[in-house]
Amino acid sequence: MVKVGIRRRSFKKSFSAKTKGRATRSIKRALIPGYGKRGAGWAHPKRKLYNKVYNKTTIDLRTVGKSTQHRKSTTAAKSVATGKSGNRNGCLWSFIIILGIGLLITYWYIFLAVAVISGSIWYYTTKKRQQAAAQQAEAARLQAAETSKADQIRSYKELLDEGAITQAEFDQQKRRILDEDHDDDKLEF
Repeated sequence: MVKVGIRRRSFKKSFSAKTKGRATRSIKRALIPGYGKRGAGWAHPKRKLYNKVYNKTTIDLRTVGKSTQHRKSTTAAKSVATGKSGNRNGCLWSFIIILGIGLLITYWYIFLAVAVISGSIWYYTTKKRQQAAAQQAEAARLQAAETSKADQIRSYKELLDEGAITQAEFDQQKRRILDEDHDDDKLEF
C-alpha cells in the first residue's frame, strides 16, 4: 500500500541512517564495485517503483522550501531532454499564496486589527525615538552654548589683558553674555 500525505519520519531511523547507515554505505562502496551508483535500481524493481510513487505522493515538511542537488540535476536533465522547464514547487507556492489570500479575505478584521496595532506600536516607538533625539540635541546645544559663552568671555579676557578694552567694557560684555541666551560668537562693543 502506498502512503499519501505528509511524511511522518522516525527519529530513530533518521539517526540510524545518519550514523550507522553512513558507515555501512562507505564500507559497501569500498568493497562492492558500483554500489550506490545511480541506475542500480534494476536490481530491485519493486523497491524502485515503491520509492518513486512514495516520493511523488508524500510531502516531507522539512524539505518543502528546499530542493536537493539530486532533484535539481535530474529535473534539469529531464527538462533538457523533454524541452520543458519549470519549478516543481511552483504549484505548492501557488497553493500557499491562494490559501493566504483566502485567509485574508475570510478573516480581514483580524488582519486589520493586527495592522492597526502594529502601526500604532511603530508610531509610538518612532515618536519616542524622535523625542529622545530632540532631547539629546537640545542638551548638546545647551552644552555648546555654555561652551561658546565661556569662549566669548575668554576672548574678552584676552582683549582686556592686551589692553584693547577697559575693565568696565569687559564687565559689561560679561554681564550681557551671562544674562542673555546669546549663541552668536560676535564680539560686540
